[in-house]
Amino acid sequence: MKAKNITNSNFNVSSAFWLDKDLFKPEGETSSITKNLKLLAYKRSISNFIKILTKQDGYKVKFSTGDMSYTDGKTVVISSKLNENNFDVTVGLALHEASHLLLTDFNILKDPKFKTLGADELGHLYLSLNIEKFAFIRTLHNIVEDRYIDDFVYSTAPGYRGYYNALYNYYFRKQELTDWLKKPKQRTETYQNYKSQLLNIVNSEFDINCLKGMPEIVKLLDLTNISRLTTTESRLRLSMQIFKIVENYVSSAEFEPKEEEPKKEKNKIPQSNNNESDNESNDSLDIDTDDTEKDENLDLNSNDSGETAEGEDSDSNKSINKILKDLDKFMNGQLSEDEPSASTRANSKLNDKIDALDMSDASEEISIFKGEKVKVLLVKNITYEVGRAEIYKSIFTIPDPAARRSVARSIVTLMSEKIAEGTYLGARLAQKMMIRNEEKSLVVNRLNSGKIFNRHVAMLGADVENIFFKTKTDTYKNSTIHISIDASGSMAGGRFEDAIVTATAIAKACTYLKGIDCIISFRSQQEKHPMILIGYNSKVDHFSKIPELFKYLYANSSTPEGLCYDVYGNYINKIDKEDVDKYLINLSDGEPAFHLSGTSITYSGREACEHGRQAWQKIMKSGVTGLSYFITDRDIQLSKSPFFTMYGKESRQILSGNLVQLTKTINDMLMSNNAMKSIYSE
Repeated sequence: MKAKNITNSNFNVSSAFWLDKDLFKPEGETSSITKNLKLLAYKRSISNFIKILTKQDGYKVKFSTGDMSYTDGKTVVISSKLNENNFDVTVGLALHEASHLLLTDFNILKDPKFKTLGADELGHLYLSLNIEKFAFIRTLHNIVEDRYIDDFVYSTAPGYRGYYNALYNYYFRKQELTDWLKKPKQRTETYQNYKSQLLNIVNSEFDINCLKGMPEIVKLLDLTNISRLTTTESRLRLSMQIFKIVENYVSSAEFEPKEEEPKKEKNKIPQSNNNESDNESNDSLDIDTDDTEKDENLDLNSNDSGETAEGEDSDSNKSINKILKDLDKFMNGQLSEDEPSASTRANSKLNDKIDALDMSDASEEISIFKGEKVKVLLVKNITYEVGRAEIYKSIFTIPDPAARRSVARSIVTLMSEKIAEGTYLGARLAQKMMIRNEEKSLVVNRLNSGKIFNRHVAMLGADVENIFFKTKTDTYKNSTIHISIDASGSMAGGRFEDAIVTATAIAKACTYLKGIDCIISFRSQQEKHPMILIGYNSKVDHFSKIPELFKYLYANSSTPEGLCYDVYGNYINKIDKEDVDKYLINLSDGEPAFHLSGTSITYSGREACEHGRQAWQKIMKSGVTGLSYFITDRDIQLSKSPFFTMYGKESRQILSGNLVQLTKTINDMLMSNNAMKSIYSE
């Protein structure tokens, strides 16, 4: 798989036609939630590629905080350090790792004695190697294995070739690397030089005569027919044959065992165990090396390989050393049966947060205020795992039970009591609304179409043609009640608790009634972003979600009212069809106040109220019936308040502690004649 060397820094040629251009857009103060949402977008895209390639859905994609990517046979781990210049490379790397999952037999690689090699000449040679030679052969095997799996994907999935080209251009086809391999010191017969040259056999300027025996190795590899090596064992055996060729031209002193400290004795390759009783020390010794030993033995930048020449420009040395270091990480990171180091293994905390974001179905939406695009988080689901990951700390966190303070426990207990109160009130409210489950039918006759009314057939002789009838059924329309609760800091305490009681009561009542759904959302913020969080959606959630999770909700943010409603209005009309009656009930206690992230603009005062009014009216004009309740501890002149400016004739005032009164309003809305529809059937 050779291609012309390129030096263009824009590697995203293949993904450019489908990748969101804003995915890599830099932001002034990029919050961790934004970074993690981008990583989630990367993960979803790369996971889809892997699923298509492997034709399986069980493989996972995880992120590490280091630079290395690898696979352990079940999971593809890639670096989280992604940007607009390396996305195609990362996709190519993920596909490369996924092809290992598909084509590499990891059981062979994890067998410390490689018994599958048998007792032939190659098997005996393999079991007699010292640790340095074993590490070299493993690198040779990585090279052969990579050439096989890449050829398989390149030939069977042509749509992925662009990503592989980006991967190869980044790691193998840089001009600095090509020039470095042509230097005299890299064309001297050493193990390191054979390794370096073979690693770059896919380079279009690879010289088959760079080292003695290389023509024989290239012929043995036969890359144009590499698909013949259909098993991992056959590719391992070929690596052994290459090693035998290299040994013919390299001084045996280069990999002579050195004086080792006692701790390294355990890393010797086990000798043949045909007579296990002869020597217990040769029975089952560990062949795996730790990361430090691998770096010492396989480092492409080691002085033994003579990669840097005296008198060369130091910047040039730094450049080639970085390229070689990246290449070494690329080779050592994949096909690894060793435990990855702490710096490269999947970061559990980071992946928990990204998985939680995925579970919460979070997305970034856009609202516009004073010409500025404001990113608003829309979170469509909460779960126990989402709460434990603490990604929405301003409103929803489930602390570790072992570390939970008594104060936190008392708040959770209080909220549980409020939810129980709302559940009881909801059952009582449903009893008053049971009539919604009834249907009224009436036969309408003397029509000019429909079914023939038998008793009127005789009237045909009198030139009467209206002898048909239909059945008219009066029923209530399907409805969705949206309850949106202000979760700002000023709502904390009794106001927020009463709002939870009311929302719970309405949600519980809806569970008894046909054709009514209830969605409860909270307007809050996460870090410096406005956020609207869907806590409960009866279309997909069981009511038990409310007592299980709402006790961990709390009010502790600013008030981004209109910014949230600008986004939520689109959500309302997306999830419900036009023939569904939609109601929006707002529970709030004040006017908007929010600082826009990355700007000097503050969302407050008259301009914010006007923006909120426009967002609310836009929702009303889309066919939604709305009511907005101002929760207060004392009577105020509502018509002169900023709240009235935003919500106008739909605004109401209600005293804290009496929010259950609005359930009567809900009852009146749902039971009105406007909520009914008539269906005629024959």
